[in-house]
Amino acid sequence: MVWRDEWFALATCPVRALTPETKETLAWFDRTHEPHAAGFTVLWQRVSLPGPGGVSDQDARLMAALDHVRDLKNALLHEPTRRTRREDGYARDDQSDRGHQRPQKRPMRPRG
Repeated sequence: MVWRDEWFALATCPVRALTPETKETLAWFDRTHEPHAAGFTVLWQRVSLPGPGGVSDQDARLMAALDHVRDLKNALLHEPTRRTRREDGYARDDQSDRGHQRPQKRPMRPRG
């Protein structure tokens, strides 16, 4: 792990991605989004707009960037608990199943 904040951790250095445009987008995200409980999980949701007026009055590029950041943060929040199905039919947690040894299948004996 290279970097961690209150909500997620990164495996690559975030400084390489921090251009002035990225910094501005992340600053807008912090001002316009909050985490909200949604059932048994938490999701980032927009609570305000960056500028005056309605959604159609906002800068389309900034709104698309904010939606992208929201989607990434929500995905990162749920990454450790994502469940998948193995080919043997058993569900597993992606993070806890590393090195798991599958039980050996016994050959079927013919009846007779």
